[in-house]
Order: sequence, then C-alpha cells, then structure tokens
Amino acid sequence: MHVFAIDLLDGPQPQETSATVIQLTSSPPRLSIVVLPFANIGGDHKEEYFVDGITESLTTDLSRISGAFVIARNTAFAYKGESSNLRQIGRDLNVRYALVGSVQLGGNRLRVNVQLIDAKSGAHLWAERFDQALADLFEMQDEIVARLAGQLDARLVEAEAHRAERSPDPDSMDLYFRARALINRGSTSEYLKPAEALLERALALDPNNVDALAAKGWVDMDLGAGFMTDDHAARLASAEATAIKALSLAPNHAWAHLVLGSFYNTVNRGAEALPNSSMR
Repeated sequence: MHVFAIDLLDGPQPQETSATVIQLTSSPPRLSIVVLPFANIGGDHKEEYFVDGITESLTTDLSRISGAFVIARNTAFAYKGESSNLRQIGRDLNVRYALVGSVQLGGNRLRVNVQLIDAKSGAHLWAERFDQALADLFEMQDEIVARLAGQLDARLVEAEAHRAERSPDPDSMDLYFRARALINRGSTSEYLKPAEALLERALALDPNNVDALAAKGWVDMDLGAGFMTDDHAARLASAEATAIKALSLAPNHAWAHLVLGSFYNTVNRGAEALPNSSMR
C-alpha cells in the first residue's frame, strides 16, 4: 500500500495524463499512529471477532486523544494477516507510531500482548501484557481497551516529549508535549513549576494553542487548590480564565472542561458546571 499526492498542473498537459503523481515526503504528524490488526495466536476462527474487536475499539478510543491522528480501521485492516515491515508501513501511512499485539485464548485464561513501536526506527517504546482468568469476553474487552488507551495516552505524550527535547528549535506544540510529560509525572511543584515555564513559552509562540491553554489551566488549578504558592487565589482565577479561553476556541476540549469543572467545585460554584448552566 502506498500513499500518493496529486499535483494538478496549470497550463497545457500531456495527452497521456492530466496529473503528476509524487510520493509524499512530509514528516508524519505528531501523535500519528496505526493500530495494526492483532494476531489471533490460538488460530481458532471462532475467536476472530473478539481479537478484531480489541483492534477496532482501540482505534476508536485512541482517536479521542486530543491532537491524535489515527489511521482508520479499514486502512489498518488491509495489513491483516501480513508479515509486514513496520518501517515500511510507517512510510506508507505517514505515521510516527504503530501499535501491534496478539491475543491468546486458552482454557480459562486470556493473554493479550501489546507493543508500541517507533515506526521510523523500529524501536520498541513500550510493552504491556494482560494475563488473567477468562470471564465475560465483552466485559474483558472493554476493560483491556480502557486500560490500554489510558496508558498509551501517557506513553505517546512521553515519546513526543523526547522528540521535542532533541529539537534545536522547538515550536509551541513541542513545548506543550514536554510540559505535559512533566505534568503526567505528578502534581507537585517539582514537576508543575518547570511545566508552567514550558507552557508559558508555548503560549508566547502561539497564544491560541488550545492544548497548552488547557494544560496551563490545569497547572494553575493544582498549584492554587494545593496552596503550593502564595498567590493561590490568583492561580484559581487564572485557571478559570484560561479554561474559558480554551473552550471559546475548542468548545469540546475535554481537558479544558475538566479544568473549569474542577475550578467551580473548588470555589463552591459546582452548579455552574452542570450541562444546562451558561458559561460566563
């Protein structure tokens, strides 16, 4: 499978073709990933629906990560059953990461192995194994997918942060990912203060970076609500203002909603966080 761009030319065209076809050479988008069809280790075709279900559900859940670019299920399943070169897949689909895995059902046990691969280098970035007693398959599928999606969110951010640290000229999103990786490590001033400095640099470069705005609101909430600074009241006010600005740019941004809801609860204005409440 190859990805092509079509460059429509101005002026007279050769009769044989009306377009020049060139292979894409642009860098893969950040947080770009393909979830390749998981392998059915047992080989029992009756279990194929469960194995494919994990792949499809993970594709759906990862697409909900803010800023993620996830290859569609139909495209990913074109590689089902193939022993493919992950670097070539990365080039074909123009993605940074590939998620591969296997499922084995045997007796009363279920085992799921998952690996996150850097599609450019082929390096293994992260691996996880689920090995537990077999119960209701659909409930187990939901549990496994939820746990994987949550862990992958953090792992992908960490991978992007490492890329950004090597950048000689980081842009706003590079700085955001570096800050986000620090925030993920813990809600203490040890991590929040350097994260704040990175976010301020990110917003200086792009004041409308919604992800950086939401992260800055989160940092202000943690520092203010935790009384980690002397200006905790100003911190809470900043968290509200920043979250409102983020939502004015992206009304469905989940993290910004979480920041604003946390602010309302902290200052005993919880009713304003209800769906039918108007946002000031």
